[in-house]
Amino acid sequence: MWPESGKECLGDLRPLARVIRLSLRWLARMRTSKTFLYGSLAAIALFSLGGCRPRGAVQFPTYFAAGEAYQPSADSSNAYDGYRLAAETVRKDAAEWMRRSRFTPAFTARFLAATEPAISQMIRATERECRFEFRAQDPFLPRPENEAWSVLARASAMRVERAAKAGQWREAVTLVIATHKMAADLQGGDTSDAATGFAIAQATRLAIAPYLPELPARELQRLGRSVLRSLDNAPRPTVTRDHEASSDRAGDHFVMDAAVEENCTRMEQHKNKDIRPAVNFLRGLGADERVEFLNGLAQEGETLIAHSRSQIDLPAVEREDLEFDKNADRPWKRLARQLFGTLTPYKSMRDAWLAQSRLLGLTALAYAEGKTTGRAPEVFTEAPAGSTIDPYSGKPFPYRTAGREFRIYAVGIDGQDDNGQSDDAGLEPDVILAPLTR
Repeated sequence: MWPESGKECLGDLRPLARVIRLSLRWLARMRTSKTFLYGSLAAIALFSLGGCRPRGAVQFPTYFAAGEAYQPSADSSNAYDGYRLAAETVRKDAAEWMRRSRFTPAFTARFLAATEPAISQMIRATERECRFEFRAQDPFLPRPENEAWSVLARASAMRVERAAKAGQWREAVTLVIATHKMAADLQGGDTSDAATGFAIAQATRLAIAPYLPELPARELQRLGRSVLRSLDNAPRPTVTRDHEASSDRAGDHFVMDAAVEENCTRMEQHKNKDIRPAVNFLRGLGADERVEFLNGLAQEGETLIAHSRSQIDLPAVEREDLEFDKNADRPWKRLARQLFGTLTPYKSMRDAWLAQSRLLGLTALAYAEGKTTGRAPEVFTEAPAGSTIDPYSGKPFPYRTAGREFRIYAVGIDGQDDNGQSDDAGLEPDVILAPLTR
């Protein structure tokens, strides 16, 4: 219960914290900008509270205790420090390129020159073991290191393609190995870090894939072994899951601060008429109804999150949807499914990353043996245990050979073997490495 005097906002803010955090999920699916999302979040809070008024000081539960921001060291033997320092170098040397989407040949040359020091830092860092120094942080603030790492991904892919076109195979393969090691290491963060890693790996995988048939056997072996080893050493998805929960608690704490400490002026500054459709259903409720609605929404959201976590280690075909009683009075049900949980899309993205990265490593090894012996391998004896498992089915990848020729792919989210048939993205119905034409 709230005190009767001092400064206070209407209602219990704990469920409000959750609905605001979840509203971000719903709005994010509309692919809006971060500024818009954060403004929307604050406006939802303002409407839901029904205004603030003077009352007494309130003691809130502690959802998150902020620690000191991590400071990377140039003298560290930890790969993570190198990744963070490479991000700082990108922001210093290549700031003008961070928002550019189109590159002429002249711009490409300047961009690659500007990012060369950061790429060198990244490559050196990947030669060391990584201890991800995770610090849960306010999820509504930008993450400059993730943005800078995405720039590194683009620069690395451009350099891979440039080197491959020139027949500079060792340079091209070294970059692919480095980016896949970094992508695996970033699984030690939360889902935002993990997704950045997925994008980094995808960029150089797509760049090298068309050239795999031309690579020398030695470089193919180096590529295949290194990529599969990085995947084998990557943090488990349970690590990402737990770190994401910490980031969610940081979000709860942000909402508490915004709503209680200096929130009225702060939130009023973020009003945005474009988010009215997303909050009108809350505005139409009375104060008591809001509390009941938000409590029900929060409870259902926690159920959805718990279910998602229980499925995270299962192959895609074994995961089950969570079913609620269709006859129950749950006016918040659509909002709950839209707003709660980043773990479900994370699992889908991780499936694709794991499948296509494994396919890259195995394809490289198959080409290497074909060039060396004249026949593709019947079994992948050099691959780490588990590397031939399709994350969609939990069974070995479909793999067929005929002399030097071979076909390997993943069955995709439907679990059906469609003989390797796929779309331009290589993701459905079956998942393939990448289009092998250029």
